[in-house]
Amino acid sequence: MFEHSQHDLDSLIDEHQLVDILKKTETIALINLLSEFPIPTAILSTEGRFISSNQLFSDIYQSDALFLHGKLLSNFVPEMSAYFEYALSSFSKGKKQLENELYYKGHFLNAYFKPLKNEQQEIEAILIVYVDITHLKRRERVLELSNKKLQEDLYLDRITGLKNKLSFSEFFQQRKNLNSEEKLSFLKMDLDDYKKYNQMYSYTQGDIGLLQIANLLKDFLIDDDIQIFRFDSASFTIVLENQSEWHAMTLAERLKQFIYERNLPFEYSETSRVTVSIGVLHTSMSRLANEGSLLQQLDLAVRQAKAMGKNQISLLKTS
Repeated sequence: MFEHSQHDLDSLIDEHQLVDILKKTETIALINLLSEFPIPTAILSTEGRFISSNQLFSDIYQSDALFLHGKLLSNFVPEMSAYFEYALSSFSKGKKQLENELYYKGHFLNAYFKPLKNEQQEIEAILIVYVDITHLKRRERVLELSNKKLQEDLYLDRITGLKNKLSFSEFFQQRKNLNSEEKLSFLKMDLDDYKKYNQMYSYTQGDIGLLQIANLLKDFLIDDDIQIFRFDSASFTIVLENQSEWHAMTLAERLKQFIYERNLPFEYSETSRVTVSIGVLHTSMSRLANEGSLLQQLDLAVRQAKAMGKNQISLLKTS
């Protein structure tokens, strides 16, 4: 839009003719002349005083074209003053035009500056044109929000807001590409008998329960080296970086106890509350063939924990 308007402006203006008009025309006549321009336009002296402007320009500042005449830009539009001085300096060095984006009272504007020179190539005045790009900015914002929503749909679990399976796959591949011997701990926390929970209380209530657990995890696991994922089931995968096996097991025990002590009602379970079984794997990425192998090992660790009577922890030993 701006490029189009700039092109239209240049086609309308004979620079030398406009300078000649400036010297010979009264203020009211200049205002009438600029009123023919379909966009906000003003002409300033090299000292930064308004020589003339059309009403479209004046309306932006809730003023009147006649009132602006003779006023200093620095006094009336201080946010433009510094850039005007920069433009003037640039024009004296041969720059033909400049543009700058500004924001004023809910509007985004592209300000286009052009020097008006006489036949001796001396700068007589500065032409300023505004193009309102607010709708473009709003469209950009809508696109940004749409892209953000798409990212959330792709990488975040729709029920809990936690990172999902795709996000975990990317995390795994990034770590795998590093080919590092850095130790990682993986905890798979599975809600005991949650299929029965859904059947007894409804799947809607089950989703509410998953969100409640997710929020508890986010409140409990606040370390920057801990990441939490959910894979469209009643289980959560927790990754610890730069921690020992002992630390992983200690965290698993604390986490199991933390959920137990929340006393979330589940009257059809043996303990009448929601409990979790946690499988733990402490290894390095170099020892994992692929993501599928890791998930199989975590499933095995969880099955071992449940075989011990549920509400238990199992560390999968690897050779």
